[in-house]
This record gives sequence, structure tokens and C-alpha cells, in this order.
Amino acid sequence: MRDAAAIDVAAFGPLWGHDLRTLNATRGATASSRTRGVRRDSRLAGFVIAGRTGRSGYLQRLAIDPERRREGLGRLLTVDALRWMHRTRCIDVFVNTSEQNQAALALYGSLGFDQRPERLTVAEIDLTGGASAP
Repeated sequence: MRDAAAIDVAAFGPLWGHDLRTLNATRGATASSRTRGVRRDSRLAGFVIAGRTGRSGYLQRLAIDPERRREGLGRLLTVDALRWMHRTRCIDVFVNTSEQNQAALALYGSLGFDQRPERLTVAEIDLTGGASAP
């Protein structure tokens, strides 16, 4: 998972990239999960974290080393995750990505994902000081 964290930061940048602790928390966010990676030249080139709770599946994280993009690795990992979710009897699968991530939107669209009308809202609260904590 350390190599996965390095790829995640390289793929998403320091603001949105996940460190090892966050990736492990992602893996524990659903009732069950599976992490798969793909190697090229004996190095991790990308990974996917897929999860499921009840009959719903979640493509929780997909990251490809920026030097290995456009090689079909994202598709390979996503299809593998979808097959696992199908085998575990999921009836629907959810994924979110930035509206500006055209490559991800194209990948998910080509695999049959439909965009939902609602938009994801991210909120934050600073509990370290500043404003009074609840």
C-alpha cells in the first residue's frame, strides 16, 4: 500500500492524493473491500480499491501512475473491480470523480456508468482551533 499511496499522490497531486493512512481508511469504509494492483516492469503502475456494503458496490479509488496512463490499465482495473462486485451480488455500483476529469468520465461512460443529476458537495470543519468547536 505504500507504493499505492505514492502513485495516488503522483496521480492526484498533493491536495487530493491519499497517503497510506487515508487509503487504509478508504479500504475500511465499506463492509468488505478488495484492493488490486497492476505491475509493469516489476513496479506498481496502478491500483483500484473496490468496496461493497449490502447490494451496493463502490469504486472507491482508482489511480494510475502518470507515466503509465493511456495504456488501458484504468480499464483493466475497473473491469476487474466490476467483476468482483458482480460475483458478490452487487446490483448497482457507484463512483465519483471530478467533473473536470475527462479521462475518468470517458472511461466510466464507456463501461456503462450513467451520470447522476446530483452534484457532490464537500464540506469541511476545522476542529483544531479558530472557531469554537461544536
